[in-house]
Amino acid sequence: MKYGLPGISNIVSPISTPKIESSILFVGRVADVILDNSHPLFNEKGGWNSIGLLIFTPNNVSNLTPDRVNTVAKPLFPNIKLYPLINELVTIVSLPNNENETSPSSFDYYYFPPINIWNSQHHNAVLYSSTLPPSQQKDYQQIEGGSVRRVADDSTEINLGSTFKERSNIYPLLSYEGDYILEGRWGNSIRFGSTVKNPSIKNNWSDDGEEGDPITIIRNGQRNLSQPGWEPTIEDINGDDSSIYLTSTQKIPLFPASNIKDSFANTDDKLEDPQVYKRNQILLNSGRLVLNAKQDSLILSSNKTIHLSANKEIHLDSSIRTVINTGELYLGSRQANERLVLGDTFVRELQKLVTSLEGLAKACTTAQAGPYPVSSLNLIGPSLEASIKDLKGVLSGPNPKILSKDVKTK
Repeated sequence: MKYGLPGISNIVSPISTPKIESSILFVGRVADVILDNSHPLFNEKGGWNSIGLLIFTPNNVSNLTPDRVNTVAKPLFPNIKLYPLINELVTIVSLPNNENETSPSSFDYYYFPPINIWNSQHHNAVLYSSTLPPSQQKDYQQIEGGSVRRVADDSTEINLGSTFKERSNIYPLLSYEGDYILEGRWGNSIRFGSTVKNPSIKNNWSDDGEEGDPITIIRNGQRNLSQPGWEPTIEDINGDDSSIYLTSTQKIPLFPASNIKDSFANTDDKLEDPQVYKRNQILLNSGRLVLNAKQDSLILSSNKTIHLSANKEIHLDSSIRTVINTGELYLGSRQANERLVLGDTFVRELQKLVTSLEGLAKACTTAQAGPYPVSSLNLIGPSLEASIKDLKGVLSGPNPKILSKDVKTK
């Protein structure tokens, strides 16, 4: 059984505007939110223009009459879609609506983001513990200075909505002085932070640089920890699901999935590993990366080196052509020292040799010493003529069979 507010079937329709006297700011408890066209009030409240409207009950207002039990409020901020969950509390304000120009007393209710009751980025839904079953009352612990919601398992009997299921392992991010952090409800975040020297709880990006050097960290999905879900954590580029780090002077302890560098010689430019590089760089790390240019080109450009490394294979596929334009090309090994043959030039020289060999083969076939045939040469002549004919066949024409049609060199 869900312990929440009355369902849609209990909402008075048409919904009227409660008149909460002597205050333009008050607290409302969320009963429902219109998120898509499957909501029963979608058409009545304006179709797609109703997205984000919430149905609320004024919190702790005594002697409510039916027309004041449930009403609607719009999101206050047009460019931020932070819709509350059922049973979260929001601050409501009465402000002018789109009819205010012709009717100065006309107003609507608007709501701010959810009130941070539990100081939790995951959810801040609340019911008084006396309304909860005994199995859930133990999750509410009274501590000095206020109440803290501490869920020790993944179950809750507070109604948060039809798809939102509370989790006990969504850890809040630890903040350092001056940080600006945006946190989603599921372990996704953006940190606008900096290098912090000697904090009481260390992070993994402040070993180098100066205090105040900027860093931006975008993270989706947290690493698994054994600590309680209400204890804060910091980002971990190797443990989090997907990460983008934009650095200035920081060293980031990223350990590459493949660190094969056999293509480098001692005379080549030194390629610093990601975990020791301490100048500005962008690091992307995830289970898989896909770079896709859906209309035009994908351009990779580097002032020094482009290094591709894989533990298994590297494949290059193209439907028309693949061009490698370079000063030196090493195949098989960086220590390769055998030079490749220039095919067309080699064919032209072979054709000259074949012409000469043709005459030699004929001479061998009819060779004589005085009036007597030279049997050893006469025997080899026809065989040599046949071989030369075959070689001449693969060397002839504008595209000799001995040459590849697709691979070319300069």
